[in-house]
Amino acid sequence: MEKNQVDFFTPSAIRGEGQDGGAKGTRGEILLPLDKSLWPFKYEAENNFQQKFMNLVRPFSIQGFPFSFQGFCFILGLSSQRKKGTFRMSESGPKSGKEVFRPESLCQIGIVVKNIDETIKYYQEVFGFGPFEIRHVDYPTATYYGEKAGYRGKRAFFNLGPIQIELIELKDGKTIHESFLKEKGEGLHHLGFLVKNLEEGKRNAEKADLTVTQGFSRPDGTGFAYVDSDKVGGVIFELIQRAEK
Repeated sequence: MEKNQVDFFTPSAIRGEGQDGGAKGTRGEILLPLDKSLWPFKYEAENNFQQKFMNLVRPFSIQGFPFSFQGFCFILGLSSQRKKGTFRMSESGPKSGKEVFRPESLCQIGIVVKNIDETIKYYQEVFGFGPFEIRHVDYPTATYYGEKAGYRGKRAFFNLGPIQIELIELKDGKTIHESFLKEKGEGLHHLGFLVKNLEEGKRNAEKADLTVTQGFSRPDGTGFAYVDSDKVGGVIFELIQRAEK
């Protein structure tokens, strides 16, 4: 390699450093440690590598679209970390939740309502849905964003084909159902997915960058846990472990 020439996208090139000790005025945190075999051409490293880079790519930019070296790094979807002179690709970013929320494990659709009795009457008279199973629930050891926050409520269950429909009415206590009703009004609240082991399901959900917002576990391990899947798309997912029959 000739003096003052570097592989185009090596770490030293991104820092703007040549073999003579490197250039000044570049931002060291913008780093792309790509395999040099992907970039077989070379580029002379001078005092401002980023300016040279922009001169090279500007002819290919879209007219009227602001283009920058940092923007190019963002578009590539690449990030890196600098630590004691070494470079590595970032391990950040959401991991897959496919192992937790399998399509075939969908078992329930939850709907928050103001009044279960009125809703049941409407569903029966207009749509012919039913029969309904009504339950009064009490979850004294339930959690709300990791803190103990018991609550009570009324539920009604019926089936549409293989899917259970849960109508949810709050009686008292701090819950995500209350927040949903205040912010959005009545409507579809969550999709429920069966799991064999609730605690394992919660751990796997957290590995997928999902946070448990509310949950309840019984001594036998059964229970449920809601996660914040609604941050994109607006629908909450629930993990449900039922008692074995």
